[in-house]
Amino acid sequence: MASSIQANAGKLIIAKGLEQYRPRRTQRYAAINVLLLSWKDDDIGCADEIAELEHMFRDSFNYAVWPYRIPSQDPETNLNLTVAQFVSSFGREDGLIIVYYGGHGGPKVDTKSPCTWAAQIKGGPTLDWSVIQPQLTLLASCDVVILLDCCFAGQAARGHTARCVELLAATDKDQMTPTGLKKWPSFTKVLTAEMKATLERDGVATIPAIHSRMVEDRAGLQRQPFYVCLSGRDGSAGSIKLLKLGEVKSTEKSSSLGSVCLRLSLFDSLDLNASVGLVRWLTKDSPSAIEDIHVVDQVLSDAQDANTLCTDLLANNSEARAALLPILSVDGQMETQRLLGELKAALSQPSAALNQSAGSGIRNLLSDVKKATANLMTFVTDSLSSLNGTGAREMLEHCDIASMQELKSRIAMRLALVDDNPPINYVRVDFGDQAREGQRLRVGKLGGAPVLVEYVYYYDENSNSKKDDSEEDEITHGTGTSAQIWRQMNRISALHAESKTPAFRCFRGVGVLREILYGPRFGFVYSLPDHVVGAAGRAQQPKYDHLSNIIGQLKAAPLEARIRMAYALCNAVLHLHSIGWYHKNLKSSNVLVFANSEGTATGCWDFANPFLIGFDCSRPSTAETRNTVDFSTKDNIYRHPDRWGRSARFEKHHDLYALGIILLELGCWRTLPKMDAKCCGFEHVRDPSVLHDFLLKAAAEKLAHAAGTKYSEATLACLARRDPGVACEEGWQSQKLVREKVLERLDGALSLVA
Repeated sequence: MASSIQANAGKLIIAKGLEQYRPRRTQRYAAINVLLLSWKDDDIGCADEIAELEHMFRDSFNYAVWPYRIPSQDPETNLNLTVAQFVSSFGREDGLIIVYYGGHGGPKVDTKSPCTWAAQIKGGPTLDWSVIQPQLTLLASCDVVILLDCCFAGQAARGHTARCVELLAATDKDQMTPTGLKKWPSFTKVLTAEMKATLERDGVATIPAIHSRMVEDRAGLQRQPFYVCLSGRDGSAGSIKLLKLGEVKSTEKSSSLGSVCLRLSLFDSLDLNASVGLVRWLTKDSPSAIEDIHVVDQVLSDAQDANTLCTDLLANNSEARAALLPILSVDGQMETQRLLGELKAALSQPSAALNQSAGSGIRNLLSDVKKATANLMTFVTDSLSSLNGTGAREMLEHCDIASMQELKSRIAMRLALVDDNPPINYVRVDFGDQAREGQRLRVGKLGGAPVLVEYVYYYDENSNSKKDDSEEDEITHGTGTSAQIWRQMNRISALHAESKTPAFRCFRGVGVLREILYGPRFGFVYSLPDHVVGAAGRAQQPKYDHLSNIIGQLKAAPLEARIRMAYALCNAVLHLHSIGWYHKNLKSSNVLVFANSEGTATGCWDFANPFLIGFDCSRPSTAETRNTVDFSTKDNIYRHPDRWGRSARFEKHHDLYALGIILLELGCWRTLPKMDAKCCGFEHVRDPSVLHDFLLKAAAEKLAHAAGTKYSEATLACLARRDPGVACEEGWQSQKLVREKVLERLDGALSLVA
């Protein structure tokens, strides 16, 4: 029994590893960084050619480029430190580093100096590259490409490594190479041209392919370039592939006809260690010819689990039906039957497809089964907003299946939302800076780990500046305004503390704190994501800013990056609404963006991973709306017209309206107040319908021009007027409409520019 559970867990680890790696199947690197080396005081004058190479890497390939000019004073020590820092920062396992050198190279002068670099052809500073190169070939955990434009460059072909290290040099170890100033073109000039041409022609460039083009007579090189792979592997993993860095489209719709069905047999049971090793072998270490890999047994197993769950939903005599049926109306049961029928049809003839000699049968089967399973489980998760506490707990018991972790996580979140008395988790955070009045965000440490604190200010009924036990008891257990706010804050903290997928675009909560130094305030305490901590470094504070500020400071941002952020934010709202949670305060100042250490085209900002904050007004869909009245135009412009200066019950479409304004801001790359022709942030507007008309017109006209028709249609769907006479849709129905009219259109807009 234990071995069976362990084997199933191992299969899930492998399936999850393959799923996570799938977007990078063709492009195997999460980040690619280029170090361009040249001398500060050279006598060649190759700065223009190196600048062209830099632009090529940055513009054509979208790589992060770091030029470094080697100083004449103590050059070897300085370069050694620079390379060490470069490897330390970017040499992680899922990355690729490229190192280029353009300058003089000398012949072997003694046994201790097999690879000399020089600033000038005679005299001047020199260094021994053979002392520095081992940092790339031995210490870096990632794959490495070395490009050398110097005489006697082949001398660098020394040493081997378990990782893939490829060297492309201007010539071998015994030859000189032209500088490019006279008749013959330089190695760098031809390299730049051939890399661009290969990428434009094939969509991908490999070092052997570039080498093959450079040795042709038409390239015009006087000396044939020299290529060698320094990897100790047998080459089955293939050569390093250089593609334009960005999101790689899914391989689900590939037209590839080559498929092979393999069955693996293991000497021992499939435990954790074996699973991790297999994931590595099936992903990064797999041959480059492999386009995609599926664990067929796991795909079919997931489908059967979904089939069993939804069959229980509809079964006449099922014990689960009494607990699960309340989430399904008559229309919901009919939709379940329709989707369940599609899944059963996809599963009807699996053995026949698996035995087909043609790979297309297997591919089509897996595609159909995965699609039908995903559609069915999406419907179930979209229906969770109707669950009460009892139903959620009973449904959790019936979802105790390893493949249902995502569903279990959302049900657990639903439980946290309907719990009127969530557990209190007070924490103490250590800060290294001085607290400020009115500050909203602050970075500190909890147990030595960096955390982000988001403050929420409130009016304290007790005028005492001192926080004593009686006041604390009143806040925790009382019935006053402070107590109500405290319980609301604690409920929101419980939401953040639940395990959730990155698609929610929420921080993971680790507790709450309360301070009175600059007026009474609560603080949500969030742990920072690993990629944020890694980008900043453990010793430094992460750099972040609100989207509203970034739009005002960054003159331009690529349309692809903006649409990708819009897609992420829309998907996050769908995830929150699936469990019946409304944000209630969506606006660009409540979208947090962190610095991106890779230095992409969007400046230093990681547009692909925004985070939602400002949940202090949020609540479950079943909770009462706080009875507040606010006639401030500045605060109202992001609110639905029904909510201007009123305490009308908050509805799901109010969040979507605010999302539409964010989409408009991203598409036009201007904050809403800056769109006012009178330059007063619409403070002159008193009738919300006037602003609503402006938004609809801007989305239909300006946005179509700035971001395309599909993006404009998605935004208009969010901002559309709602007919009060139309009955409200069920949770799954409204989710389906948003997915079709907004999310899918954003995906279509992204596919046109990606």
